[in-house]
Amino acid sequence: MINRLKSNINNIVTLVMAIIIAIAFTGCAETELASHLIKQSVNSKSKSVGYFKIGSSYKIKGRRYYPKETYNHTETGMASWYGPGFHGKQTANGEIFNQGDLTAAHRTLQLPSIIRVTNLRNGRSVIVRVNDRGPFAHERVLDLSEQAAIILGYKNQGITKIKIELLPEESRKVAQAAKQGRDTRGFEVALNRHRTPSAKPTARAPHSYTPISKQRVTRTASISPRYYIQAGAFSQEQNAQRFSQLLSGIANTNVVSSLSSNGTLYKVRVGPVKNQAEANALLTAVESRSRSNAIIIKE
Repeated sequence: MINRLKSNINNIVTLVMAIIIAIAFTGCAETELASHLIKQSVNSKSKSVGYFKIGSSYKIKGRRYYPKETYNHTETGMASWYGPGFHGKQTANGEIFNQGDLTAAHRTLQLPSIIRVTNLRNGRSVIVRVNDRGPFAHERVLDLSEQAAIILGYKNQGITKIKIELLPEESRKVAQAAKQGRDTRGFEVALNRHRTPSAKPTARAPHSYTPISKQRVTRTASISPRYYIQAGAFSQEQNAQRFSQLLSGIANTNVVSSLSSNGTLYKVRVGPVKNQAEANALLTAVESRSRSNAIIIKE
């Protein structure tokens, strides 16, 4: 009898608290979204297939945002990145965030969508899948995963100036797949490897990491398209020259210098070659010789 009485009291208290919370939220003039600042913790082993989402307008820190489905979007501004603090937590479209994936958070684009992000400070470019909302601080336009920030070369700096270009055909494909309830994880990986994704993209296991050396990152195209392999970058020219000699038996190598926020960098480049197929083969040869985080550069 006593146990039953305690159970009834607990049920009544729970019901009263639920009513109070419901009244409090109903009385609010505006509901403020905090998906980027407060993310729901989920079991890391649970399924994290995301869903297609646009969402209603929302207000954060006095500013209102209007999400919409669009296939024509370009934007320039500052980007930040997020990783360990959100790893394993839920994104705005229901996936489990993985800092090793190539994903991003945007304030208004439909989820998911596919964008090309170019670091305007070094020319590096990568394709990512937008699956989260944010950022909401310091007028930043994009939050990238840790892995994307590493590939774009600004993880240590924390922020950089970028250009966002929504890819219309790819975004329509990934949106259609999500609307049909299919898993879209891995779609962006296929695009970065310069092949057309299948109708059902291969999903990567949660909490897995793709080595940077396997990403195909390209520099923004110029008038004369040529392909190089950037095999490494060094702060000391002597080290760069030694590394260049190591690779000289594969193809033509040279050392080029460029200024960065940390001083002069000496980059070892192999090539050029004429097309993407030759570049992929050359990349494989460089990786087998040096085990470096080599990337393809298109100029």
